[in-house]
Amino acid sequence: MNACKPPSVSVVVPLYNKGPFVERAIGSVLAQTFQDFAIVVVDDGSTDDGPGIVERISDPRIRLISQSNAGVSAARNRGIREAKSSLIAFLDADDEWQPGFLAAIVSLRRSYPEAGAYATGYMIADKRGKCTPFRPRRLPRSDWTGILPDYFRLGIGCVWSSAVAVTVSAFAKAGLFREGVAFGEDLDMWFRIAARFDIAYCPQALAVWHMDASSRACDRTHDISSPLRLSLAELENDMSVGAATREKASKYVERQELSLIMYLCRTDGRLRRDKLMKWRQEYGACWKWCVCYAIACLPQHVVTKVYRW
Repeated sequence: MNACKPPSVSVVVPLYNKGPFVERAIGSVLAQTFQDFAIVVVDDGSTDDGPGIVERISDPRIRLISQSNAGVSAARNRGIREAKSSLIAFLDADDEWQPGFLAAIVSLRRSYPEAGAYATGYMIADKRGKCTPFRPRRLPRSDWTGILPDYFRLGIGCVWSSAVAVTVSAFAKAGLFREGVAFGEDLDMWFRIAARFDIAYCPQALAVWHMDASSRACDRTHDISSPLRLSLAELENDMSVGAATREKASKYVERQELSLIMYLCRTDGRLRRDKLMKWRQEYGACWKWCVCYAIACLPQHVVTKVYRW
């Protein structure tokens, strides 16, 4: 790689107490078939040996930056600011890429240069190591590649934080990751980008979401406070976004808040029902709400089985 020429892709890896996994993550980047990249690891105040493990990996393309603990959004934003490339890919320190991930991302960018983000399919690895490909709903067909036809109708999970790259120009218009958010900061980011830019997508499962990692945000209890409402309010004042897009975005926020209630309150039936009633007062009843409330009224051991399924 020419030292005077910026790399084609900067890979931002936020690191916080993921010592047992970070070598696997970085190794998966170094094993890419596309090699014109730089890696920015942002240590967000780790108290384990994760930063030391990174320092012992001998590759001049890796840069380790340390900061006081400020959360994953602050770590990603620091990586974005430190990056030298016009395209920034993200990889959480406990996940990994398949060897062809960056090649697929770069191919998407060449085919769809006006898009704001580029994403691929991914696999979910359970605690036993079994991998299951995630299949987004409502795609034209299983092997389809192109611009996502309607992000706001594809459902949660179509774009995932360890299987996406974003252009610097998209961040300039949509903003960076929202800091100080306990849950859903990634969904909020893709929401803001999708409202303003196309997202190109390759269905190949080229990243692996490992569920065996410790300290995952989705394993902890949070208040039900979605940042999507803030972004929706900002969208209402952005005249560059069409009325039809704002309407679809509003419906999307309603559905996602309902999903967040069911997910984050999965072990507390009373809280689940209270939050669902508050949602109904604000948005009104619909068939999805009725299904959620029926599930919320089941015995907790039955609800647990439903979530596992």
